[in-house]
Amino acid sequence: MGDTMKSTDCTKQILMECRNGIYANENRLPPETEIAKEMGVSRTAIRDSLAKLEEEGYISRKHGIGTIINHHVVDISVRMNMYCELSEIIRRSNMTPRLEYVKYDSVLAGPEIAGKMKIKKDDVMIRIERLFSANRKPAIYCEDYVRKSMIRLPYEDKKDLKEPVFVFLKKYADTEMFMNITEVSATSVNSEQSKAFRIPKGKAVLKYIEVGYDFAGNPVLFAKEFFLTDKIKHIMFKKKSLSEIR
Repeated sequence: MGDTMKSTDCTKQILMECRNGIYANENRLPPETEIAKEMGVSRTAIRDSLAKLEEEGYISRKHGIGTIINHHVVDISVRMNMYCELSEIIRRSNMTPRLEYVKYDSVLAGPEIAGKMKIKKDDVMIRIERLFSANRKPAIYCEDYVRKSMIRLPYEDKKDLKEPVFVFLKKYADTEMFMNITEVSATSVNSEQSKAFRIPKGKAVLKYIEVGYDFAGNPVLFAKEFFLTDKIKHIMFKKKSLSEIR
């Protein structure tokens, strides 16, 4: 196992130790050499891990002070600015996720999707609808749209559609989603969503509009996600730039 893989593992391990492990009651992390010795990895792997944790706000580092553990950030389980698969969002909210149903059909892109993905309005899309429950109560309804022309293999087995959409893209379109851009707004549910959520039509929910991109910057996914906010809390993390701090 190389340092790159070890760095990824170390990042998760250090974060876990900060949450409920050996650093849970500490204000600072020990020196890099000490952490490396405890975990049995190189100092380079630890340095890479700490850089990642600092970038995500879990720790703060300053010469002459050391590495501060930001427990107020560490203890946040769900963050809007970090990608997390839908069932994992529910799990991190201390509830049990369950996929209640999955449906799929073919639809035309239409003006909204065409505008976001830079495609034609009459391009055919595969639409995958899913409803997730939290502790057996509806919590998240989502619609994923993928261009049918991208699909290289038949996807008749419905169990494949139960997997996260990035797994579907990898398996049937040989495409990996590298990043996404999300617009967040409040909206009221329509008749279909009202039925799925088992709530009155017009009730307010949180809406995500996402466009997923591959490594080359090509849009490969359009998604709509609707969250019942009394089930799932959404917290945004912000940090001043280094130029503002110094």
